[in-house]
Amino acid sequence: MCTYAYFAKIGDSKNKSQYEMANLLYEPRAVDYDDSWHPDYTRRLIDFVGVRPNDRILSLACGTGLEAIYAAPNLSDDGIIIGIDATKAMLAVAQTKLDANPTLKQRVQLFQHDIADLSSCSALGRESFDLILCSNAFVLLEKREEVIAAWTDYLKPNGRMVIDIPSEQSIPEGVMMEKVCARLGVQYASDRSWMRSVESFRAILESQSLHVKSATVMEKRPGQDVKYLDKVQLQTQFEKVVMAAMASNIVEAGFLEKAMPIFDEEWNRLAVEGKVKVCESLYLYIAEKV
Repeated sequence: MCTYAYFAKIGDSKNKSQYEMANLLYEPRAVDYDDSWHPDYTRRLIDFVGVRPNDRILSLACGTGLEAIYAAPNLSDDGIIIGIDATKAMLAVAQTKLDANPTLKQRVQLFQHDIADLSSCSALGRESFDLILCSNAFVLLEKREEVIAAWTDYLKPNGRMVIDIPSEQSIPEGVMMEKVCARLGVQYASDRSWMRSVESFRAILESQSLHVKSATVMEKRPGQDVKYLDKVQLQTQFEKVVMAAMASNIVEAGFLEKAMPIFDEEWNRLAVEGKVKVCESLYLYIAEKV
């Protein structure tokens, strides 16, 4: 998930849909998305989940195709990966990888579509997938229970759904921005206000008749993701989020001045002995359709 998400004024007739926001958010990131922690994290995720030779895999918010690249070598000729993403630029990067690898290209198909509206994607059949993956994207979606219910329809009986969610101590500047925007009447693309512990998303999955087989902590960068920030350090990160939004004309000039009193309130609530603990990790959930 990107911290520098899209903003729009509530009530503005130009408000974007989630699908449109995803395009706006990720189009500029496509060129260097893989120059980050994402490739190593995705490799570890695929190794942990385990891919079976005959699996039919649906990769939602597939981005630059990282999941497909790491999963495809485990498939036989009967296996397939269908990748769906909102962003044309991300899919173009993924397609370049497929074009350079005939075996990969044979096993992977890519589609630009709204992952929150799979029913309108003719390439998909209900109860046809053994494994559904969604990594670093779910918190951008609204109506969480409805989305999970819809995705479950595409799993075979005993099929697995794998989703990761940033932990409650991850990206504190992003969490603060969500709260600031809520207070100031500005729409923010992501929402983690509901994420209180590892049990929060487990409850959503179980509410849709999925059996949660495991909920595991996955570090973005093993051994490097726990740190303690003082107020100056966290404020610097928070200001970068705000300034990036202002530079893109996403929020108006003067937003930072309005935001800082709310930032101070959140700092006072979170800080312990002058520090805020940050754990840049995700909860990885593996659930089975029963």
